[in-house]
Amino acid sequence: MLKERLLSALVGIVLFFAVVLSDTVIMNLAVAFVILIALFEFYKILGFSRDKKVIVAINMIIPICFAVGKHMDTSFFRFALYVYMVLLLSAMVIKPEHIKLYDIAAAFFVTIVVCVSFIHIAMIRQMDHGLKLLWPVFVGAWTADAFAYIFGSLFGKHKLSPHVSPKKTVEGAIAGVLGGALCMLVYGAVLSYIDPLVLVQWPQLGILGLICPIIGQMGDLAASAIKREMCVKDFGNILPGHGGIMDRFDSVMFVAPAVFYFITLFPIAVWP
Repeated sequence: MLKERLLSALVGIVLFFAVVLSDTVIMNLAVAFVILIALFEFYKILGFSRDKKVIVAINMIIPICFAVGKHMDTSFFRFALYVYMVLLLSAMVIKPEHIKLYDIAAAFFVTIVVCVSFIHIAMIRQMDHGLKLLWPVFVGAWTADAFAYIFGSLFGKHKLSPHVSPKKTVEGAIAGVLGGALCMLVYGAVLSYIDPLVLVQWPQLGILGLICPIIGQMGDLAASAIKREMCVKDFGNILPGHGGIMDRFDSVMFVAPAVFYFITLFPIAVWP
């Protein structure tokens, strides 16, 4: 089991760096692939199989269109969203005996949340200096997860949300926020070192370093609440020993939009 987890993690890390360091076309395709897998995982736990496969097929429109488009602000994408809504509602007419309003509402909510959230990763990558500005998404999400897990396991005594995720603790959550903020400052120091011309905006970066872990942990708890309600341990098993895409990217899904809008309003670095 441990060997499987380590091998899966190693392969995942290699693929992660290969995609992040690639051009925007590869990034778009990778984001679209992640969206597709995440949607399949959601649809599986929602029970969208057999008689409801038409919903699954319709919901592939958004990520596929994104893969060939630029980003969600284009008129092409807005048109795709319109077609998607029409087809989704038409599914109730095509198979009224199997597809109900609940199915349409659940599919629409999941698709919009997953697609809109993950698309912000590619939108950051497409910004000026996007490669350097993309790292806060993963630093803010994953380092906070690591600090929360380690310190929660060692020192956690007070349950953070026992009905949602019994293993998460208040001590771990606090360590996650502080550790994530510290790692964000380390990111700023590394950015200054590799690019001496950049002027890092330390106050903004520090604030972002506090915001990301809080939002990321909320995303983690939200994903745990969904799994608990649907009575599943993991969203999937595409990552052996680690679960599904949503199990690894639940915090990233929440953090990416926060980073995009924060750095748009409050730049964390200024280039000459």
